[in-house]
Amino acid sequence: MELTQFDINLLRALDVLLQEKSVTRAARRLFVTQPAASGSLQRLREIFQDPLLIRVGRGMELTPQGQALVDPVHEAILVIERLLQVGPSFHPRTSQRTFRFAMSDYCTHTILPGLMQRISIEAPNVRIAVAERFTKDFDPLQLGDLDMQITLDDQRVFADDDQFQAMNRMPLIEDRFVCVVSADHPVSSPLTLAEYTRFPHASSNHDIPTVPDVAHRLAGVATHDRVMIGSFTSQLFQLPGTDMIAIAPYELAAMLAPMLHLRIMEPPFAVDPITEAAFWHARNNSDPGHVWLRGLLQEISADIRSRREARQRETPGAAASGGNRGRLKRL
Repeated sequence: MELTQFDINLLRALDVLLQEKSVTRAARRLFVTQPAASGSLQRLREIFQDPLLIRVGRGMELTPQGQALVDPVHEAILVIERLLQVGPSFHPRTSQRTFRFAMSDYCTHTILPGLMQRISIEAPNVRIAVAERFTKDFDPLQLGDLDMQITLDDQRVFADDDQFQAMNRMPLIEDRFVCVVSADHPVSSPLTLAEYTRFPHASSNHDIPTVPDVAHRLAGVATHDRVMIGSFTSQLFQLPGTDMIAIAPYELAAMLAPMLHLRIMEPPFAVDPITEAAFWHARNNSDPGHVWLRGLLQEISADIRSRREARQRETPGAAASGGNRGRLKRL
């Protein structure tokens, strides 16, 4: 078949169908109806003279021809996208580009607000699409589905060491973990290990161990978890008026404590600090828009550090390390 006879719109449909191996899921990603996605698959089958997808049991699998098309088709899509973005430079004031992120709930509260403030002023037509999730791989970056992932800069939590090392990364902010309770909680200060284990907890239900989970294991600490919920933010919202304890990053706890009437204390055992970093694929290294975005994130991270240092000067106890069990000023 000549290129002039091929509907280029079918290339995107082919890419998604091969990735999803499901007409229903492909339709959702393409924002079309299921019959429309089925129609695209039928046309592609006629073009390639191959079923591409065949039913196996309750699901669908790729034929050998379909499997052979996965990588070259996806690379062709990425090349076309890069061609459409080519220009002499990136102009924030007039750009209508959408940047696609994945980041944790913690980052949407600590990093994203500053980013949106800057974009509202400097690039009013730029859009940010955020998927709130924490994954143990960088497949979306490799596939080109995301421009950036902001996540833990900790190789231990990722399934593929080589994939982790292959990504470009830029450290953004560091944080430490603190214990958080309702302002009227009966627990004493400094918090003792006996009290920490005696009171019930609000904890995570992730299938990936969190930093507090690892700290509990290393310290030989067992807790009674009254509520298990996905994010640190959700855990903190469960505390007011209860006798539960949560352990969360300090920046997030300090942000929510005044609104939720919470008290912050040092944990009675060592908990490793965390570093959140921005990760991206090498294909975006020289992209002018991506370079601009990374510069914004660096400036926002510096602002966060400056505010934290100012807060620590006002509240000396906030500068204590994880091993210091002194009570922090109520925020």
